[in-house]
Amino acid sequence: MKRKLPALLCGLLLFAAADAQIAKQRVVLIDVETDAQGPSITLRWNNVAGVTGHSVVRKEVNNWGWQPLKILGAQDTVFTDTTVEIGKIYEYYVQRQISTTYLYGFVATGIEIPEIHYRGEVFIALDSALNAAIPEKLTEFYTTLVGDGWRVHPVVISSSWGVVQVKDTIKKWHLINPHRHNTLLLFGDIPVPYSGNLNPDAHPDHLGAWPSDVYYGEFAANWTDANNYPGATRPENVNLPGDGKFDQTSIPGELKLQIGRVYLDNLTLFGLTRDSLYTRYLTKDIAYRMNEWNVPRRALIDDALGALGGEYPGRNGFQNGNALFGAENTITAYDTFIKILRTEPYLFSHASSTGGYTSNKQLNSSMFKTATYSVFQTSFGSYHGDWDINNNLLRAEIAGPGYGLTAVWAGRPQWHFLHMTMGAPIGFSANVTQNNFIDGNHQTYDPGYGAGWVHVALMGDPTLRLHAMSPAKNATATTISNNDQVSLAWDASDDTTVIGYHIYRSDTLFGIWNPVTQVPVNSLTYTDIHPLKGNNWYMVRAVKLESSQGGTYYNMSQGVFSSAHAANGDGTLLGTDLANARIRVYPNPGTGIFHLELPATVSGNVLVFDMTGKAVFEATAQSNMIVNLTQLRSGIYLIRVGEYSEKIVVQP
Repeated sequence: MKRKLPALLCGLLLFAAADAQIAKQRVVLIDVETDAQGPSITLRWNNVAGVTGHSVVRKEVNNWGWQPLKILGAQDTVFTDTTVEIGKIYEYYVQRQISTTYLYGFVATGIEIPEIHYRGEVFIALDSALNAAIPEKLTEFYTTLVGDGWRVHPVVISSSWGVVQVKDTIKKWHLINPHRHNTLLLFGDIPVPYSGNLNPDAHPDHLGAWPSDVYYGEFAANWTDANNYPGATRPENVNLPGDGKFDQTSIPGELKLQIGRVYLDNLTLFGLTRDSLYTRYLTKDIAYRMNEWNVPRRALIDDALGALGGEYPGRNGFQNGNALFGAENTITAYDTFIKILRTEPYLFSHASSTGGYTSNKQLNSSMFKTATYSVFQTSFGSYHGDWDINNNLLRAEIAGPGYGLTAVWAGRPQWHFLHMTMGAPIGFSANVTQNNFIDGNHQTYDPGYGAGWVHVALMGDPTLRLHAMSPAKNATATTISNNDQVSLAWDASDDTTVIGYHIYRSDTLFGIWNPVTQVPVNSLTYTDIHPLKGNNWYMVRAVKLESSQGGTYYNMSQGVFSSAHAANGDGTLLGTDLANARIRVYPNPGTGIFHLELPATVSGNVLVFDMTGKAVFEATAQSNMIVNLTQLRSGIYLIRVGEYSEKIVVQP
């Protein structure tokens, strides 16, 4: 279907006057306070003139539906929720009514959210030339992903492949385990899908097919190629029947993957080889994860579009800055945006104004030849959301020598990064943004114009998180006793708030990692009395109770690694492949009573192991059964039935 804005808005996009405060006033600015003793969560928001009422609404992080909590008066600016549980992530929005206008603020919050040991598996669609050119740097990057709890599945993509073959390969991998195979990184010159007849920047010459990485993450619909959309000026946007560009303008079904793309080809302005650009990106990515930059937790916003005919697209910068860091740490630039970022680091930034493929009013691609210091970048303006073009602004933002690691075109639609304040990777926020209002349904957040359309894309690594912390150092593993134990030692993290360290074990660096500690150890040594027979790889990760704008959660550093060979070890590697579970256990985490659902073909015994490999429960397998583990102390366990395994958490 043809999508366009009224002519008035198209003109305003070109000529609107700037006033950042106008956009800021369209957001309910919320601060969060959590109390573990209650437990309770308190929201406080700013007061403005002309308000006729407020409403507070809540949902849990993985649910679609919102539940109203309280209707409040015009002067009310505080609400305390005492119906919360420790260990759960909640999302809230406060709706403000001014006459017939409704304004919103969104936050994610929680109290003492448990650490995440395993984040899933990331499919890395890898440019074949880069695989041959920079193998050492890629291996370093893969190791870094393992160190944050990911399993890595790199697949070399031949230059001869088209988008359909790439998607078929991704889909087969995803369907092996839809829950765990959850993230996709397109790295290098990977084929770009085009789809639709859209111009979310409202320019008639730009109406046609746009780059559509969402195609790679939607597996249920039939993507057709039959419509005739010949009017675009740029040949890549022309969409004709049978040309390999799809018809869909709206995402036709739920995206199942968290998708990001690192595409640094065709950035000739930098004057560097492609291998150098990709190597530099990975070096930056690793440095950020190791907390070598130690970037202040704050946002910088410069909106030069103001009201834009009542749309206020720049409000997205203020909404995300507030959700991530609070109102006090969200700074307005007032036309000094790039000057500030040349010398002062910010974790998040947003610049919105009129623009082109390689620029907007505040930025142009050439500026990123010199270092700028914003990690997670958003921008808005005409044309440059269509990123598959030489020297595009979004791609230049992550290619330079500074801190840029991700970039998105935010404003049409509104992006929602609130989950990152509670430890989620940016790919999670990309996924919920893309799934917001898909096919006209499932509107979960403030959508903005263009919500649910195929152009919504993340440039950068989707596994990156907001709160890097300093890792442990210099891990060493040594066989002791009669080659049947391993002594592990390491140097402390530079972070003085660390409460301890988790230890993990595997038989290979890129294999299955089992936690061997149920709670963090508060020393700098650990003895594994039941190592695996043969090779033992160990990973040490520092743990802290992270306090953020949203609340508190147990954060972990990148892992550091060492290995030892225990010729007489008697331990067991738990799980043939934890990423290939075919059983369902719920609730998980739980307090001891678990429902277990098994495939009809499974028989034998149900076994539960603690993290030392000791069997602590055994029963005859049934297709639907209750597993009673109330006699066990809280911690992490592994339930195994035949070849199938699943990690479970017993809570107090």
